[in-house]
Amino acid sequence: MTTKQTLTLFVVAVVLGIAAYWYSKSEEKMLETAAPQKRPVLTGITSATVERIEIKVPEASLVTLTKRDAVWYTNVEKGHKADPNLVSNLFATLEKEIEGEVVSENPENYSEYNVDETSATRVKVFGKDNKVLADLYVGKAGSTYFTTFVRRAGEKEVLNANASLTYVFNKPEGWRDKNIFNLNIDDIVEVRGELTSGALLVKKVAGIWKLEQPVARDAQMSKLQPFLSSIANLRATKFVEDETTKTLADFGLDPPKQKLTVVYEDRSTSPPKLATKVLLLGGPTEENFTTYYYVKRADSDDVFKITEYQWKMLSPDPKDLAIAESQPTSPATSAAETTSSAVRAADEATSPTASPEETTAPQLGKETSTETSTTGTASEDQTSPPK
Repeated sequence: MTTKQTLTLFVVAVVLGIAAYWYSKSEEKMLETAAPQKRPVLTGITSATVERIEIKVPEASLVTLTKRDAVWYTNVEKGHKADPNLVSNLFATLEKEIEGEVVSENPENYSEYNVDETSATRVKVFGKDNKVLADLYVGKAGSTYFTTFVRRAGEKEVLNANASLTYVFNKPEGWRDKNIFNLNIDDIVEVRGELTSGALLVKKVAGIWKLEQPVARDAQMSKLQPFLSSIANLRATKFVEDETTKTLADFGLDPPKQKLTVVYEDRSTSPPKLATKVLLLGGPTEENFTTYYYVKRADSDDVFKITEYQWKMLSPDPKDLAIAESQPTSPATSAAETTSSAVRAADEATSPTASPEETTAPQLGKETSTETSTTGTASEDQTSPPK
């Protein structure tokens, strides 16, 4: 091969190498351009850094969750606590590292994704000193499972976030805690009731429940356990907030129709100490063909509604909680039954069909009969041994 041919081949190889390099870079650039762009949605948020959360659902009032001494409230001034389960679920989402793919940058498309000012759920998360940690317009569910369209405030990009966010923030039943009582049933030691069916007093003595009123007797746990459980886990169905023109008397709570006083061991202190809660039960109300009853705690101004079923579980007949007293058997009846058994044994022993083993029964039968007759004629000394 001549030098000229070698040089030509070298030049061709260099050109092909340059072309291949350029093509690979061009292809890489095309792939980068074609790949969806991703942006962060939520990052670096923890329950320890958040002090306040504002949630505005379309056509609903603004919800403000505020933390005070590690407790979350829907209204700090009124002492309305937020449901701890809902708050826990909320932070399970906020603390995730969530990102989303850019699907649009055109403001004219915001309404299509429900991320405009009127159709979106606006969520603002604040840290200390009112520092904004997140500000989102949460829209409708995304194009694939467990995704949601969102837009960060102040930015044009609509993102398809890799999380289901709509129902995390939208709670039609509200964020307020519906617990009226939230007790451990094993911590309850006494319940006193002023019920329409009579007075009630049950106490736990050495781990055993005893009925003291209306009668002194052991408690029937199959009836008492549901009653205690209904008290320990009592939750409201609805809150009475809008009926401000009504008084407690209008609700049947002043005076109350019924009253329950619950004594329990408060284990929030060390050592535990006895504490008392009082529940006032009022009258009924009809709403959409459903019967509810008004109730309130004596230590709170809040009035709640519970279902008719809950009200019945809290209003047992005290007599039904007692174990039925067994009827004693009279001595005369016992002696007669013993004599009758002895006679039957003697008859069976003298029967023609009696087996050889049974032939010893007559003598036993006579002895038994004699002893029984003696018992029957001297019932006042049934414990004396036979002579």
